[in-house]
Amino acid sequence: MASQYSDLEAVRENQQPGLEHDPMLHHQVLPDKYNAQYSDLQHAPNPYGNQNQYQYPAAVQPAPQKLWGLAPKTFWIVFAIISIIVIGAAVGGGVGASQLHKSSTKSTANTDSSTSSAPPTSATSNLTPSLTTTPVIGPSATLLRDCPSSNNTLLTVSPNPSNPQTFRKLCSTDFLKAASVPSTENVVNTQTTSLNDCIGLCAAYNEANKTSINDGAGYVCNAVCWRNGFVNDDFPGNCFGFTTANSTDSLGTQAFDTTADGECDGAGWIDQRQLQ
Repeated sequence: MASQYSDLEAVRENQQPGLEHDPMLHHQVLPDKYNAQYSDLQHAPNPYGNQNQYQYPAAVQPAPQKLWGLAPKTFWIVFAIISIIVIGAAVGGGVGASQLHKSSTKSTANTDSSTSSAPPTSATSNLTPSLTTTPVIGPSATLLRDCPSSNNTLLTVSPNPSNPQTFRKLCSTDFLKAASVPSTENVVNTQTTSLNDCIGLCAAYNEANKTSINDGAGYVCNAVCWRNGFVNDDFPGNCFGFTTANSTDSLGTQAFDTTADGECDGAGWIDQRQLQ
């Protein structure tokens, strides 16, 4: 390898003109002709000018939002007015209801007071709504019998409002006459359509004859027997009013002499007293 390049020689300095190192090669001063040629050149103006003077486009204000078709301010004003009206109505209604309740309570109290101070009135009858009246059709008349639904119920009759008389009704029951009364003595003896009518005649007799009854000159009608049918009865619909032994106490406890009798619906005067 060394023998192949043995004829090469090292180049010595300054043996090749123009290849020497020049320290000013990279720092040249242009001739004045170049300076004169470009002396009239100026910096180009900034196309954007001063950044602080840049005119931005005007901002577009968004359209105001609407609430239920109204501007917000208008909406809230209307809302406030409606709220005041609703609250006022609610408060007024509450106050009115309270006053009405107080008035009603006061009225009820007054009614209760007046009711409690008034004397009790006697009921015409204590028959219940479940009372059943059965027509008893005969060849010449129709009887109205409410037994057995009226058994042991009370009926008050008042020929004179000052002297009401209350009778206890007993179905299929006859009252025995008092021992001091002749067996044929009936102060009431006539036909009626119902037991109620029969009781009414007995009470009317007592009112009409109260003076003689109170003096002991006449018999009192304190029991009735009303014939309730036509079959095997010689006196259909007949009302018999007479005097029976009556020891009913002031509480109305029954104390009559009675006997079962399918032909007769009876009644006894439970608040018997001297009529004035």
